[in-house]
Amino acid sequence: DILVWDVVNESFEDDGRYRESIWHEAMGERYIDIAFRQARASDPDANLVYNDYDVAFAGPKADAMFEMLAGLRARDVPIDGVGFQVHVFAAFDRFDEMAEAFRRVAALDLDIYVTELDVSMLPGDTEEAQAEVYERILSACLEQPRCKGFQSWGYTDRYSWRRQYTPLMMDENYRAKPAYYALQRRLMEN
Repeated sequence: DILVWDVVNESFEDDGRYRESIWHEAMGERYIDIAFRQARASDPDANLVYNDYDVAFAGPKADAMFEMLAGLRARDVPIDGVGFQVHVFAAFDRFDEMAEAFRRVAALDLDIYVTELDVSMLPGDTEEAQAEVYERILSACLEQPRCKGFQSWGYTDRYSWRRQYTPLMMDENYRAKPAYYALQRRLMEN
């Protein structure tokens, strides 16, 4: 049994076209319907999720995803939520767009999951700025009742896929950074 199932992942290119994959090449866009229906048949109680990156902000990729979600809902395809991969930098400032994306998902009667969060730093960025971005993204989740999950894409910079940008809440020596404490503080306020 699976609690939350990332059924379909990263279906769109940045320009909103469907990504060429083995599934798309074999079945066209209907592969998404088939995958969700099969997942529901395999585990009727699982929360079935579509997951993608760069869809928490306005743009052609998000537009394509929302069009797909509306179509899935109209065809009664069993989908329960949307996973947002949020790989951003410490200068990130598109919180209003993120809140709007969360609102649009909730308006489709779907749950929201932040599935992959990291906040990279460039030279000149501070850990305090990084912590603020983490905290504000958590706040966007907490302020949206349909947000059901919030997870980082790792916890220590030592093993991060973006290690060179020190994006996580613990440094390479497993010491907590300001982001760790900012999230704790925000969760205690909730």
